[in-house]
Amino acid sequence: MDKIRAILKHKWALAAAGLAAVFLCALITLKTQKFLDVVGARVRAKVESSLVGHQFRMGGLSTNFVTNVTLSDIELSNNGGFAAGTFLTIEKLKLRFHIWDLLRFKTRGFKTTEIEAVKPVINLARMNNVWNIPKTGQSGGAVPLVNVKIVRGETRIASNDVRFDKIEALKITGVLNMQSGLPAAELSAETAQSEKLSLKGSIASDGAIHLEASGEDILTQNLAYRFERLSSSYSFSGPVDFQIKTDGRMPLEWENLKQWNYSGSLKVKSVKMRTPLNSSSLDLEARGELMFGKDKVEFQSFTVAGRGSELAVSGSVTDLSAE
Repeated sequence: MDKIRAILKHKWALAAAGLAAVFLCALITLKTQKFLDVVGARVRAKVESSLVGHQFRMGGLSTNFVTNVTLSDIELSNNGGFAAGTFLTIEKLKLRFHIWDLLRFKTRGFKTTEIEAVKPVINLARMNNVWNIPKTGQSGGAVPLVNVKIVRGETRIASNDVRFDKIEALKITGVLNMQSGLPAAELSAETAQSEKLSLKGSIASDGAIHLEASGEDILTQNLAYRFERLSSSYSFSGPVDFQIKTDGRMPLEWENLKQWNYSGSLKVKSVKMRTPLNSSSLDLEARGELMFGKDKVEFQSFTVAGRGSELAVSGSVTDLSAE
């Protein structure tokens, strides 16, 4: 009998533990769903109140119960609604939170300091000198102190101006860091022709701006046709690499921009150019590297060849900023 009582007692204990586990899971599920509903409603309300005239759609929300809330299939329209086109899509937006927000259900104080945007696609348009970049309808107060990680992003530009039309940046990866209250970014991207681009920049508390940009295997033919003065008389082909650093200060106005300092380099791997010469044309090929700054251009191992001759260019040109 004692053995039977012990077995029954053990079974009742297991059953009670099982019921407690089921009750706890149900409670967590209910609180989680309520938590997600509130987070989703607040995200929607924040977007719609900030971007007046734009429509917002979202597929759903999920969580791993520990660190992340994930918003899926996000869409933001152009001004005028989705009938006017889609400005932004994001496959997944992961918001990092603290487990205590979920356990205590502190949705009123729910904050995130890290965001991961997976496959964001921005469709920029520039028509009649006006960009379709959304304008906020209200000042949201302080800048959110967040760190935004971008994974496999894309940007496409459509324009009635050939200088901007059909520009695409693919495989955009990097970080936009706002945790200090001041923006800093480091991004890399590629084009459909395997051109590689990178950008790094920051703004200091005193308004000082530092930017660094570089490119590898940039095709000169893709650049030249965007400028009518070049494409109407000259033809180019071949890749170049470039690096440029610039330092300046807010605000971003033309009179202020002219005071910025900049420096960089241009490496011409093998660029061919056809230029008009009297009634015929002249084919040239350039190779080499040049360094440049605001007041100086310096040629290093730079050669230009054409019609069986080759010209080596060395030295520097100074006083470029003199008026």
